[in-house]
Amino acid sequence: MKTILCTAASFGYGPSGKLLSICKSLKSQGFELKLVADGLVLQLANLTDYFTDIIEFDFINSVLIEHNKLTNAFKEADLMLNVLEPDAVKFANHFGVKTVYVDSLFWMWDKLPDDLQDVEYIIQKFPGVYTKISEFNANSANFRFCGPIVDTSFINVGERENFLLVSFAGLESPFNKFGKGLFYPEAVLSNLIEPLNNSSYEKIMITGNSSVIEFFKQKYGKQFRGEFIHLSHDKFLQSLAICKMLIASPGLTTTYEALVYKTPIRYLPPQNYSQALMLNRYEQEGFTDMSLNWSDIYTEYIIPANLPEAEGVALVGRTIECFSVDQGAQMFAKVRLSEILNVEPPSSERQRTVLGEELTDGTAEVVEIIQDVFSYNA
Repeated sequence: MKTILCTAASFGYGPSGKLLSICKSLKSQGFELKLVADGLVLQLANLTDYFTDIIEFDFINSVLIEHNKLTNAFKEADLMLNVLEPDAVKFANHFGVKTVYVDSLFWMWDKLPDDLQDVEYIIQKFPGVYTKISEFNANSANFRFCGPIVDTSFINVGERENFLLVSFAGLESPFNKFGKGLFYPEAVLSNLIEPLNNSSYEKIMITGNSSVIEFFKQKYGKQFRGEFIHLSHDKFLQSLAICKMLIASPGLTTTYEALVYKTPIRYLPPQNYSQALMLNRYEQEGFTDMSLNWSDIYTEYIIPANLPEAEGVALVGRTIECFSVDQGAQMFAKVRLSEILNVEPPSSERQRTVLGEELTDGTAEVVEIIQDVFSYNA
């Protein structure tokens, strides 16, 4: 039995969602999986039974030293599966462990990530990927490609219901934590509660980061006619399969999950830099028929491409902080959110067509690449 050491960036739920989709398939094929991660990755991983061992470790803020359990985990590993956590590559290289690196944000980077020359580099396809390869003057032969990394296990779990699913996703990242200057949850939800209560949906569920959901329950539980619930990744997909529409922040993984599950999606404002760029693209190309973007509220809101990620996140964060104390902007947002909720959902088929990317099975493609790595290293 081959042992794969797994990790993902603790940046929202996107990286961990992709990791868990891949790991679910790998486990079914007999691989032993161990996890080394922190933060939001652990939050979702602890709701699964995929891993024989889970080690809490922060690759970003740790020095490259050998220590106890982590050292043994690397020495016993045949491969590392890494979703968007470049700092972990240095550790894998130090211990001589081959890395399969999955990058869903290649289209966004201002430069090629460091220390990834010797990894098996998989790029999840998204509009702009091949242009970015050309800009970097990189050889496309050095990369492998995959479609959306989505667990398709629950596509046929039931019939559609008059049910609205609202996802605040993971929210937290290395740049901001809940309770430490993270203004988005309360600023958005306080203006969403009334439109939700007045909507025609029979069932409404709000999900996301467990800490945020607990805060929502305590502060808004008596005002809200729906349910606040922290869902495992599996339970989220089961809900996605039967809801009439998904309202979510414009994250890439959630968007692809909605498209694969043929669930119409509309968007809350961006939480971070990649979401800001994606929502701008979705609006320009007509992918989303209705959304609430920060540019709808602030004419001076401009998010340039090719910024360093930390700079882009800070730029979006300053807009969110401004919105959190701007009563006029919040009144506008409440009206727009009411419109988003009360207009019939868009066509999921049309949204799939507008995106323009073939929705191949990225999970199966990544698993096949991992099997290839084992084959040619045998």
